[in-house]
Amino acid sequence: MGCARGAEFTAPEQAGASHQESYPRFSDKPRAATEQFSEVDKQSLTDRLDSEAARLKKVPGPSANSASNLAKAKDDARREAEETVRQIEQSGKQD
Repeated sequence: MGCARGAEFTAPEQAGASHQESYPRFSDKPRAATEQFSEVDKQSLTDRLDSEAARLKKVPGPSANSASNLAKAKDDARREAEETVRQIEQSGKQD
């Protein structure tokens, strides 16, 4: 097959696509909103991000105590699940 070039394949006009009677062309280079950071702005932003990263590195991570609490909670959940299964099996035998 190939690319279809017939009139039935052309896109219809779109009322919302026109902005001030001109349609966008993506090959045009932008003429606005291309302002770059100055060296002072760049250094200020870099310093702020570095200080934030250093502050976040000082935040304590999970302690060994929380790891032991997690292990205990997992064991408790396992025991509770085993007890529930045991109760279900016993109720099935009584019927």
